[in-house]
Amino acid sequence: MAISALLLPILAATATPQAAVMQGGWISQADYPADALRGGQQGTVQARFRISPEGTVSKCEIAKSSGVSTLDARTCELIVQRFRFAAARDASGKPVEQWRAQMISWKLPADAAPSGYANARLRADVKVDVDKDGGINSCEVIKPSGDRTFDNIACAVLTRTGKLEVLLNERGRPKRSTRMVPVWQ
Repeated sequence: MAISALLLPILAATATPQAAVMQGGWISQADYPADALRGGQQGTVQARFRISPEGTVSKCEIAKSSGVSTLDARTCELIVQRFRFAAARDASGKPVEQWRAQMISWKLPADAAPSGYANARLRADVKVDVDKDGGINSCEVIKPSGDRTFDNIACAVLTRTGKLEVLLNERGRPKRSTRMVPVWQ
């Protein structure tokens, strides 16, 4: 009996602190702030937040801004509302607070209008054949906008006046390519 009594203090003294473990929380594309979406704004936010001994986020601050205040504010708002943790523990097993950092990248969805087209009414997706110099050889509407006149004009104007980024082959030389391109009005 005396031996086990001696072992308990030794085991307790060798216990190590444990970091908080995330139990739940998410930020998704559906959370994108509407005004940032309309403005074609995107960026990466680095947030720093405090996890309480209860496992909730009790404070959030921006460590590095995305450059878009709406995205920064929405990041902290969602972290505080949604992130939950099994609390960090000190060497004696007592729950303690912990600070963490998290990077959130807000990327515009593929079908979002670019910033210069924030008030776009129409969008058609076209398939284009691009030459080695970036010129467009052919164009075909794959996903119509719903406005037949716009769809007909989109390919005609793009083929006549458009140039796209030239893609390079594995040796770094320009190559022909076929790709999908959105056209906005």
